[in-house]
Amino acid sequence: MSDFLCHFSSEEKDSYLILKLDDEMKLLGKLPDYYRKCYIHDHNLEERIKKFELPAEKILENFIPDPGKTMSGEFSEILTYQLIIDMYKEIDLFGPKKWLWKVDRNEPMKKTDVILFGFENEGTVSHEDLVVSAEIKSKATEGEFHPLQDAINGSKDDYVKRMAITLSWLEEQYIRINDLDAKKSIQRFINSIDPEYGPFKKHFKAMAVIDSGIVQNELNREIDLSVKMYKKDWKKIQKECEGFGASYDDTSRKLSFNNVKREEIVQSDCKQKNEILYLYDLYHFNLMDYSDVTIISIENLKGIYEGTYKKILTSYMEA
Repeated sequence: MSDFLCHFSSEEKDSYLILKLDDEMKLLGKLPDYYRKCYIHDHNLEERIKKFELPAEKILENFIPDPGKTMSGEFSEILTYQLIIDMYKEIDLFGPKKWLWKVDRNEPMKKTDVILFGFENEGTVSHEDLVVSAEIKSKATEGEFHPLQDAINGSKDDYVKRMAITLSWLEEQYIRINDLDAKKSIQRFINSIDPEYGPFKKHFKAMAVIDSGIVQNELNREIDLSVKMYKKDWKKIQKECEGFGASYDDTSRKLSFNNVKREEIVQSDCKQKNEILYLYDLYHFNLMDYSDVTIISIENLKGIYEGTYKKILTSYMEA
């Protein structure tokens, strides 16, 4: 039985997977304790309680964000972290809870929102080993913000470059916190270019946690999958791009790499090669080829996440 997913019903609609929270009370009973441990381990909390001679609530106030954008975003990230683990029943996913490393409680963490790893066969390397990265967005109230569009854009960026950056950052982070076992656990993915490791599977997910009252409004909005850039930026790469056969529409600001061969860009000695390859890969990326777009529908989302964080403060019970 999954930790969180069992409390949601699912359906596919308009090419999206929609998870709707049905069993609210049972899920909410699990959240405060789970979320607390995503910000500080209990043994570290106990040390601070004794050292500073303060109750747990006063210690925890220094770790969790104030109500607002960061709280909303992190509620959604931590929720989807566990939901993704639950979705992959055939493989045991594991990965960093980055919120444990926060320095400023009211500033969001950088890099890929959620990244999880899984081995086809524990102890052996396989090309079926998996990395799942997810871009998470949250929307609790009406407004112009387009969570599905932004989640898809972020997932595309994960595909093109941010996953690689995040893997390198994780290696540095594990060295910084002196966690050799954690570093070893992802070495296979960091060094996949080495013959002893080889390639692995990658899933790129776009996920949006949305108040159920506005889900349909968000579904009705158009998703723009084109690659756009400002005219002044196009001018910097225009000559080289047009040499490969790429084009640009001044009115729509859309780029086109239709019929352009990637290998020609790779083998060229053009000065803007990396930037052009980045744009080329964005243009050709189709999220549905790699994973899915998921909407997590929760009634009274703002009240749920603010209530959960309030309960975190009193969730610790000393053994």
